[in-house]
Amino acid sequence: MTDFEFLSVLISIVIGLGLTRLLSGLGHAYHFRRSNKIDAAHVAWTIAIFFLLILNWWVFLLWRGFDAWTFTVFFTVVMWATSMYVLAVALYPPQLSKRADYRVLFEANRT
Repeated sequence: MTDFEFLSVLISIVIGLGLTRLLSGLGHAYHFRRSNKIDAAHVAWTIAIFFLLILNWWVFLLWRGFDAWTFTVFFTVVMWATSMYVLAVALYPPQLSKRADYRVLFEANRT
C-alpha cells in the first residue's frame, strides 16, 4: 500500500462523513418541514458545501502522483479534510431539535 492509498482512505472517510452529515441534516429538515421552515440561505449553503466536499475529494485524487509525503504535508491534508467536515457539522449540528429555526441557526453560526 502506497502512502497515497493509505491517506486516501482516511480522507475518503472524513469527506464521506461530511457528506453523510449534510444529507442526513437535509433529510431531517425535509422530514420536519411542517414544524420548522428551512431557510433558502441554508439550502444554498448546503448545496455549496456539498459541491465543495465533492470537489475537494476529486482534487485530492489528483495528488496520486505526489511522492514527497512528509508529516507536514500529511497533517495539512488531514486538517484540510477535517475543516470540510466541520463545515458540514456547523450547518447541521448534531442533536438539532425538531423545532430548530434554520434562519436563527444560520445567523448564529454566520458570525
